Amino acid sequence: MIFDPSNERIIKEVDSFRTKLKEKAKKYNVGLDIGWELDNICNRKSSILGMLYFTQSIEGEIEWEYTLSSFSKEEQKEIMKIIRKLSHKLKKIDSSLESSFEQIISTKKWIEDMKEVVIQDDEEDEE
Repeated sequence: MIFDPSNERIIKEVDSFRTKLKEKAKKYNVGLDIGWELDNICNRKSSILGMLYFTQSIEGEIEWEYTLSSFSKEEQKEIMKIIRKLSHKLKKIDSSLESSFEQIISTKKWIEDMKEVVIQDDEEDEE
């Protein structure tokens, strides 16, 4: 089944994406644990890829059903338009995942830096 998250193609793409995100986290030198955030974004990626592959499968089915005269040309065009719109939206969401992760880790880095400033200020006040 295309929606299956254990689909090898999806696993490969998500693993590659996870590696890319880990490299981005290193760039920000985030000392905090980002495991939960990383898993969350990668799970979203997996779901989106599954849905994208599913829409591709449906497109093929609709074309096949049209050749079998299950749909009129107008019905086929209408259904394909809806599927392509869904596919476009999924691709848009997919393309924003990396940026979302960067925002999360840059915010965590900022919070980490601010904690250090507060600790230093507290230590100076005690002296």
